[in-house]
Amino acid sequence: MSTSSARAPVRSPPVPASDPVEPTRTPVPATEPVEPVLPLEVRTERLALRRWRHDDLDQLTALFAQPEFWRYPFGGPLDAAAAGRFIAGNLAHWDRYGFGRYAVVLPESDRLIGYVGLQYAEWFPEMHDEVEVGWGIDTGEGGKGFATEGARLAGGQGF
Repeated sequence: MSTSSARAPVRSPPVPASDPVEPTRTPVPATEPVEPVLPLEVRTERLALRRWRHDDLDQLTALFAQPEFWRYPFGGPLDAAAAGRFIAGNLAHWDRYGFGRYAVVLPESDRLIGYVGLQYAEWFPEMHDEVEVGWGIDTGEGGKGFATEGARLAGGQGF
């Protein structure tokens, strides 16, 4: 995974997390979801970027089980519980700020191949008020430009 940070003119930043660095933790949900400031779904000819759904869990668990998917920063695969927290955390971020990371899907098969999008770096105290562009793509889909294509599309929605 690779990231880049920049200030975005969106919602107020969160208070830094007091727990250890863990982007898969479940944040406190918003009391009332805010209106989305970015579209819930965007597409290119090859990719659909959409808001996460709870039924993404099985496909995301398979991605998280790939040793290289989370090599950085966690040193290896994560389990189904981490995948569930990741989905819940992304949905909560969308509800709190009106934007977040998208699920990356191949439209012709509806196969989930990763994530990409904008998110406050809540788990990183030095950057808690910054928005990052982050992504993770199925290691079997490497070299096809999906991460670049998705990051350009997602980043272009917010900046």
